[in-house]
Amino acid sequence: MGLQLEYINFINETCALAGFQRATGLKMCELGNQQIRKSAARITKAKTGKEYFSSLGYDHTSIDRNGLDGALPLDLCEPIQDPELIDQFDVLTNSGTSEHVEEEYECFKNLHSLVKQNGIFIHLNPKTGSWPRHGLYYYTFDFHHRLASQCDYEILRESDIALKGDQSHLVCVGLRKRASNPFISRAEFEKIALATIFRA
Repeated sequence: MGLQLEYINFINETCALAGFQRATGLKMCELGNQQIRKSAARITKAKTGKEYFSSLGYDHTSIDRNGLDGALPLDLCEPIQDPELIDQFDVLTNSGTSEHVEEEYECFKNLHSLVKQNGIFIHLNPKTGSWPRHGLYYYTFDFHHRLASQCDYEILRESDIALKGDQSHLVCVGLRKRASNPFISRAEFEKIALATIFRA
């Protein structure tokens, strides 16, 4: 999907809302080797998300199966078990990545395991009814509400961002992980997903 200016603004504003006004010393995990799009290039002077967020002071790690632009070549369909990654991140951004991951349960379980207690998740993903032929899954705000309730996440903010009219809406949500608890079971996740995530 890449990082448009509106997406970067949502990420930065959510970090500030969470009390992370200063990035220095914070660890960020970015899903995908995100590219900076034209709308943000003039402002950021960066070509990739890694370059931009590192310039703000984040200790930045990106994860992408392709391994490009310095990303760790990990598959989100498989459990991440590296102790140097588990419970390590203050901020995790999912800007148009999870909808491309076949195994949604393992994907969201991995995200849960990567973020430390009181860290935040920032999701920007295609809304149901938008982005035709993009990815495998489409999301609703209800998905994040139900997941937050089951996993003890605090909903910090949510927004519906659309850049090109009715076909480009994103479900944008900021969540705080309030407890260092295990992720919900596959059966519990699939019960939520069945009603709130839609297959392409």
